Order: sequence, then C-alpha cells, then structure tokens
Amino acid sequence: TSRAAAVLSTVLSNKAASATAFAAGAVDKPLATFLADAMTAHKPSAKVNLAAVSAFRQVATNPVGIKAMEDANAVDPIVHAMARIIEEPKVVVQACVTLSSYVFGSSDRKVAVAKARGIRAVARALGATRDNKLVQLSGIVLLRNLTAGVAANQKNAADEGAIEVVLDAMSKFPHENDVCTQGVAVLTNVCCDEDAVKRFIKAQGSDVVLPCVRKPELPEELATDVVVLYRNLAEHAKDSRKTLGSEFMVDLVDFLDKFANKEDLALPACQFLRYASYSEENRERIRTCGIIEILVEMVDYHISSAAMVEHIIIALSNATHKNPVNRAFVIENHGVQATFKAVKEHSSNTTVTLQAFRLFRNLALADPNRETNSFLAENDIQIIDYAIATALVGETASNPDVVENVLATLYNLAPCDVNFERMKEKDMEVKLEKIQSQFSGNPKVTDQCILFAKLLSQTEKKSMFRRGNKSSLASSNLTSSNLMSGRNRDFGASTNYNNKTGMLTTASLSGPTPDAKKSGIFGSMRKK
Repeated sequence: TSRAAAVLSTVLSNKAASATAFAAGAVDKPLATFLADAMTAHKPSAKVNLAAVSAFRQVATNPVGIKAMEDANAVDPIVHAMARIIEEPKVVVQACVTLSSYVFGSSDRKVAVAKARGIRAVARALGATRDNKLVQLSGIVLLRNLTAGVAANQKNAADEGAIEVVLDAMSKFPHENDVCTQGVAVLTNVCCDEDAVKRFIKAQGSDVVLPCVRKPELPEELATDVVVLYRNLAEHAKDSRKTLGSEFMVDLVDFLDKFANKEDLALPACQFLRYASYSEENRERIRTCGIIEILVEMVDYHISSAAMVEHIIIALSNATHKNPVNRAFVIENHGVQATFKAVKEHSSNTTVTLQAFRLFRNLALADPNRETNSFLAENDIQIIDYAIATALVGETASNPDVVENVLATLYNLAPCDVNFERMKEKDMEVKLEKIQSQFSGNPKVTDQCILFAKLLSQTEKKSMFRRGNKSSLASSNLTSSNLMSGRNRDFGASTNYNNKTGMLTTASLSGPTPDAKKSGIFGSMRKK
C-alpha cells in the first residue's frame, strides 16, 4: 500500500505526468478513495500515512483533484493522521501543506476542515514540535488559511490556543521572516474580538511580535501586516487601548518614517491612531512621539486619495479631542492649511468634508479671541468663506452631520471680532433661517441654528465670550443633552456621537488590506 501511494505521489509530482493524469481523468474519486482507505486501514503506520498524504498533496493542487478529495471524504483521515502521528514531523508537514492547498479560496472547505477538528490538530502539532521550523511554518500557514474570512474558524482557533502557539513559534524563530510574517497574519485573523485581544495581551504578545520587526532591513510587507494587526487589536481592545498605545506607538513612528507614503501601511496606521486616541494617555503620546507632524505631512502627500485624507483627518480629530496642547501643535505644524487644501480638493466628497469640519471644530477652540495667534486668524476667513460658499451649498449641504459641524465650527470661530464681522457680511443670519427650515426635523441642526442666530443678533458680541463672563455658553443653561455643539465642545472622530463618552463610535475596520508595495521616503519628516 505504501509503495502504491508513493508511486502515485512520485508520478503526480512530475509536472508533465501530473497534467496528463488530470487531463485523462485518472485522478478521480476511486483514486482518492484508495488513498483515504489506505490511511484509515493503516492508522498507526507512519510510512503508509506519509506516502498517502504526500500523494494527496499533489492531488490538492488541481480543482479536479480537490473535487475527488471532497467526494472521497479525504479530510478526516488526513486530519487524523496529523493528530495521531504527531511524533513524525514529515507527516505533519505534508498534512498541513495538503490541507492548505485544499482549503485555499473556499469558505466551505475551511469550515469542513474545522468540523473535522483540523484546527485543534494543527494547534496541538505546533505545541508538540516547537523546535521544528518546517512544522511551525506549515502549521501556521494552515492556520492562516483556515481563519481567513471565516468568523467561526477565527473564534475556534482562539479557543484552541492558536494565539499562544503562534506567539511561541515567533519567539522561537524571531529572525525567520517567513515565520514572523505568517504568524502576524494568523494573529490578525484571530484577534477579532475582545476575548481574543485579552488572550494576546495576557500572553504578552507585543513582547514577541515587536522584536520581530525591529530590524534594520524590515520588509514592507511585514511592517504593513503588523500595523494591520495593531489596528485590529486597538479596534477590539476597548479597555486595553492605553496598553497597546504604550507598547506600539514608538514602533509605529519608525514604520511611518519609512513607509508613510505607502497607502497600504499608512491607512491602517491612521485607523490604529483613530482607536488608540480614545485613551487620553495615547493622545499625549501621539504628540510627544512626533506623529502629529507626520500626519500633517501625510495629508499633503496623499491628497489625491479621499480614503487616506479621510482617515488622516479622523486621526488628527481624535488626537485634538479635549487636548488644547495637541490643537496648538496641529496649528503650529500647518495642519489647518493642509486640511483646508484637502477639503477643497475633495469638495464634493461628503465624508471628507464632514471629517475636515470636525477637525476645524476642534481647532477653532484654540485661542478663541485670537489674542495671541494672528497666524490662526489669517486662516479663519478662508474657512468661513469656504463654509458659507461651498460646504453649506450643493451636495454636502444635504447632509445634517456636515451642516451641524460646519455651523459648530463657525460658532467656535465667532469670538474673534474679524470673524464675527465676516459672518455678518455674508448674511449668515439669513442662511441660518433657511437651514433651520430645511432641517426642521433634526434637533441637532435646529438647536445649533437657534444658538448661532442668538449669537449673531448680539450688538455687543464681545460680552458673550469674554473669558470668565457668566453669559458664555460654558456657564449657560444649555446642556449637552439638548444641544450637541457649542463653545468648549469638540469632537473625537467618525460616525456616531456618544453623549456619554464625548467621543464618536466607529464602524468595524477589521479585515485584510492590499499587498504591500515598495519602501517609502518619509524618513526625515519627524522633528528630532
């Protein structure tokens, strides 16, 4: 039996012979059934199982062969061989490679292997053969394929200890790029809920993953995969975002120094910062690590990409949430001009306009009377004119979130005398009446209109805003429950405002990113 299986394996491993066999229909259900039955009849025999699974490895390279394996129910004996003959590395390697080919690109086959306890078998095989690189690599690749795009398998893998065995393999072979790259991919797939993230943190995953990428010649693909992993971790971490920020922020700066011009890495990096900024400590780190300067430079570099501009601005918005120092830092580093240039570039894009004015809304709170910052005041007029002439007309004007944030930005700019007079010149009061009528069913917009109209009706505007004056909004009887915006109110970032947290919740961003490209040019961006 073993000789027959070995002959099949040898013949099918020959490219020409294999093509002839598949074309002639020789690789069919009876052949696959013979191999499967041989493995079942000789369960303890490493020799028979190795020969048979080696033949299956060749069979699984062709759709015809995969169909024959399905018809013959070949998955069960292959998984059983991997589980039973765990002391024979060659059997485990051949089984992992075979199943990797078998499940590639098919969710149904991935689920079938998981139901045959394939995830448990490979996790145990990895734990039992820690010193064998081939076993570790082939097993990790199989875990990657089994968990890619199948939520049930991702949860199953976490429960079967995949996070721990993958981290163990990476710690055992930290200088092997293939082990590290495939391991990071598995962790990215599996760390898709809060429980999995807790397992990663409990296993001190950062102490394993980050040393693997602290290399002079870091492959861009590996750097990108690590950023995507930490983006996913930050999204699901909730209570652990502070920890993740403290562990990863410095490494992220190094990645951005090298690859910030690569969208495949830069986009998930901005998404990581978006989530990490929910932690007050991380907002401080973003500034002290020099990330604000990099983000502002990235706006200009990626200005043609609406998706990149959107997420960079969101990262800046979250970084400036309840952080006056960060607001001043963004302004100092020309963040207003960069964002204004981007919003004009994508003037018809509602999402970019919305995120830009959420950032402007935060930045407008800096030095409200423009008593010490004439540089900021010079930009105010451009923003006011653009808001009134462009953002509040056309397609973007039909979006209540855009309108509400534009009005909040203008309201926060109003303490400056020049700004106030400009709004009066532009007949802002008349526009407010029209907006209030258009959005009569939206309390956030109408309340903002009422408040703004009240401000513009004041003849002695200064008395409304002079610091410490009791008539200011901060000490008025208007509350956040019935009025979402106004002086001393700023935004986090993205889609849904949460009155309890003062931040914005976001839709899920987990998932794969495109293949990485070549290295970047941003090495000199960060101020030393």
